[in-house]
Amino acid sequence: MTIKWRKKMQKFFLKVLKRSGFLVFWVASLFFLSCVSSENVKQIDNVYFFMETGDFRTALSQLEKMNQKNVEVLILQGFIFSMLGDEAKAIQIFSQPLIKKKHPGASITAQLFYAKFLIEHQMFDDAEKVVQHILNRDRDNILALYYQGLIYKRKGALTRAVENFSRVLMYTNVIRNANDEIAYIQKLLK
Repeated sequence: MTIKWRKKMQKFFLKVLKRSGFLVFWVASLFFLSCVSSENVKQIDNVYFFMETGDFRTALSQLEKMNQKNVEVLILQGFIFSMLGDEAKAIQIFSQPLIKKKHPGASITAQLFYAKFLIEHQMFDDAEKVVQHILNRDRDNILALYYQGLIYKRKGALTRAVENFSRVLMYTNVIRNANDEIAYIQKLLK
């Protein structure tokens, strides 16, 4: 992935999560740089671009042209329908056995979208499996840790929830300190 693409994704995640109330998502996007399936790299890149600019309809039309058996394509379609408020269509897509069975083959980004949807729809057992799979691949993924904390909280495992949220805060404090250092250095360079 190019640095330009990563920066676009970071901006996109911030926009999406400001709307949905998960500001920590932006912080997490700094840490996870997922691999997009090689089959549709350029097309997926275009889809993320349209999502970033808020052009969800164009993103959907791009996805419709792609392989409908690609789990990443399906997850993005479901996520976009959810963002557009078409919950029935999102649920229909996310209920497909292909997604439940093959989500581990999708990028971490797509799996996080899937986990977010599952949590929002109180499907905590399924969400826990997705999040655990992400953490098995990237044990320090801030958003996955945050989602796991939410799941623990909803399931009543409050001590475990606090542990997860504490790890998230540890990372966000490091980022905040790094941002302060960057700002200081930039002032020195002027």
